[in-house]
Amino acid sequence: MKIDPEVADPFRPPKIFETIEACAGAKYAVELANEGNPDFYQSDGPLPGTLTGFAPVETLQQASEVCRSYIAFCRLGGGNWTGGKVYNRNIELVALVSYNGRVWTPEPDWNDRTVLVETKNKRESVQK
Repeated sequence: MKIDPEVADPFRPPKIFETIEACAGAKYAVELANEGNPDFYQSDGPLPGTLTGFAPVETLQQASEVCRSYIAFCRLGGGNWTGGKVYNRNIELVALVSYNGRVWTPEPDWNDRTVLVETKNKRESVQK
């Protein structure tokens, strides 16, 4: 599945499941989530009219693309994005997708993380 994150269909979000277990047939599941930005006095919890959950993906590149599509569809800012956790079939955290689509190793400290998928520009990402 190839998704152009800059031309996300404004009427169709990525396929989102309520539970991670619903993604069992895929190699990975990526969390798609958002919350109100306190800088703009938005309330806690997901923004009105948005869905949160998990999307099945087969590669980390695809996880990046699905996250960028979700961000574009929901019109999220950096302060709204809380998703991006990528889990394997054993429901172990294996990567994190940042707002810009870059995929990182999941170490708790940002200084210890390594880039797994680098975002070259708004339209293209490359696997390292």
